[in-house]
Amino acid sequence: MPPTGRSFRAFSLIELVTALAIASIVMAIAAPRFANSLSRNHAQNTAQRLVADLALAQRLARTSSLGQTVAFNVAANSYSLSGVTGLAGPSSGYTVLLGNDPYESTLVSATFGSASSITYDRFGQPSSGGTVVVQCGAWQKTITVDPNSGLASFQ
Repeated sequence: MPPTGRSFRAFSLIELVTALAIASIVMAIAAPRFANSLSRNHAQNTAQRLVADLALAQRLARTSSLGQTVAFNVAANSYSLSGVTGLAGPSSGYTVLLGNDPYESTLVSATFGSASSITYDRFGQPSSGGTVVVQCGAWQKTITVDPNSGLASFQ
């Protein structure tokens, strides 16, 4: 005869341990892929920001009829645009720290002829072409500046 009152169904200890084991295996497989994807996205975002800031410098040089320099500092893992006000206010310069969030990348090299900076003249023409290499994890992106047009692109 069945017991009177309510009966409760529950998971057995073996079922719980099996479910946890399966979840652990799935997470162990997914975690490295997620980290790799995150590194790829950081490198991609860093390259996009660099291309946008180089285009900004070129546009500012044209519109102000003044030269505009983008200086890269590999040791400080940063770059700055001279004469541009930063987001923190008029007293701050426009400096991007690539090691900070959201980029979390490393500036590997910046080569423009023999310098680590590029200057756009008042017509938006670059002082020279060159490359900038950024890295996050195993992912590297190379930003190339065309010596004739000054347009930046990455691969």
